[in-house]
Amino acid sequence: MLESGVFTLENPSQLHLKERPALAGLPDLAVIRAEGADTLSFLDRIFTNRVSAIGEGAMISGWADAKGRLLAAPRIVRAGEDALHLVVPRETAPDFLKKLRLYVFRSKVRLEDVTERLPAAGLLGSEAGAARALEAAGLALPAAAWGVSRTEGACAVRMPDARGDVPLFSGAPARVLL
Repeated sequence: MLESGVFTLENPSQLHLKERPALAGLPDLAVIRAEGADTLSFLDRIFTNRVSAIGEGAMISGWADAKGRLLAAPRIVRAGEDALHLVVPRETAPDFLKKLRLYVFRSKVRLEDVTERLPAAGLLGSEAGAARALEAAGLALPAAAWGVSRTEGACAVRMPDARGDVPLFSGAPARVLL
């Protein structure tokens, strides 16, 4: 509950988060796959930062209109040699995908909504608890923000740490996008 700028947990069942992380589906997020030989150069031209510098990790980027107004801020995750996953709010995904497709022209890029096959999930817990939970799935907890851990059919992206005090934690909890 948020009162006077202070967040408090009212439900005693939430106290387990220190030991056992919470895993939850994130149905409000959509995953769009961008794939093809020109994927990186195409997204470099569209987004506000160099997507080609992503390496094997992940990043957040922006897409602005001609006046500089932010249209979208996708989280971008490397999904293969010539493939990336763009994670955006589900309610804006159809328009986002439609507008992106307008700029493809002759670029060798395929854009597809893969949310049904690759639903997003989130993991929140202590550093040790999150590491144990990911280890059970064959993944390691990435050491730094935007770091990625992969296994066959799964990917974990470490999100930037929460700012300020978080109830129940003696430091920032581990936040992971799956």
